[in-house]
Amino acid sequence: MAVVARETRANLTHPGAMSAVEPQSWYSMFGIVVRSDIRLPVAPSGAPERDVPSWTIRHVAHGDAPTPIGLVVEETLCNRSCHAGSVVIRVIRGPQGTWFWHQAVGTFVITPDARRVDVYPDGGVDERILGLLLAGPLSVFLLHQLGIPTLHASAVSTAEGAVAFLGPKGQGKSSMAASFLQRDAALITDDVLPLRLLGDSIHVGPGPSIMKLWPDSASCALGLSDGLPDLMPNTTKKLLVVGDRYALAETPVRLSNLYLLDRYDPLTAGRSDISIRSLRGREAFSALLNQVSYGAFLLPSEEARFLPLYLRLLSQAPVRVLTYPQGFEHQGAVYARILSDLERR
Repeated sequence: MAVVARETRANLTHPGAMSAVEPQSWYSMFGIVVRSDIRLPVAPSGAPERDVPSWTIRHVAHGDAPTPIGLVVEETLCNRSCHAGSVVIRVIRGPQGTWFWHQAVGTFVITPDARRVDVYPDGGVDERILGLLLAGPLSVFLLHQLGIPTLHASAVSTAEGAVAFLGPKGQGKSSMAASFLQRDAALITDDVLPLRLLGDSIHVGPGPSIMKLWPDSASCALGLSDGLPDLMPNTTKKLLVVGDRYALAETPVRLSNLYLLDRYDPLTAGRSDISIRSLRGREAFSALLNQVSYGAFLLPSEEARFLPLYLRLLSQAPVRVLTYPQGFEHQGAVYARILSDLERR
């Protein structure tokens, strides 16, 4: 992923915004009150007693996004044949706000106070894609601007406190959380884990009340063989609204343990053992920083202000590497090994 820093005045908007604007609905995401013209991938909530949202999302049906003036802090290239190495995502930050441009989706303009997002969609874009972006990377940026850092993690609430699963894409974070849901734990989040200092301890969550699961995870980890809608067009990934079927943590939970997932192929390795080892000092701190959600969007001064919170987190919740075999047939043994580790704290 290329990171570029330069000044630009290029207009990144594409013509053809959606013609109709939905009436605004109220939502609760990440413990934040949101009012949005765009349908978000969580169930709407009733209007709060105080009619003042923390975030407002406006669908601008007509007109182009204002021309961005500022530094390009992030560019994402796609090296697949469909894009041949062209830029598909660009983030520009300046004194007048932040511009997120996503090819074939649209432009999102965030005000300097991080309280409003103006959405300029491309013509024909599926509203589900807009909602997922607003509940994902756009929300991460807004949370960071409001002083709430996030980790790329799935987490559940257990009798021992909150347990978070970290790791690169493909390590099984969602599947691990799903195995705990099947055993009566409550979901805190599936992807974006907000960190909050409450009193003297770090609490985490809540995240949106959804999970994004591949069909085999939905079937093998949760026993849901059908009935889940597609996450978005042209993908087999499924969308699970957790509150309809499983317990959901609706308030922050004190963090107990962090597990950095290290999944291996038992057929290739010729073994199927499960091990847990602790990381300490610089190694633990580096592992944590590597899991900051969309850290490339942050300026150096913004990264620095979160460092004391990360240090406090590491003093409270150890980072442990969980090495385990892939395959749902091992899920019960992995679950039991984690419980044993939690009980020893």
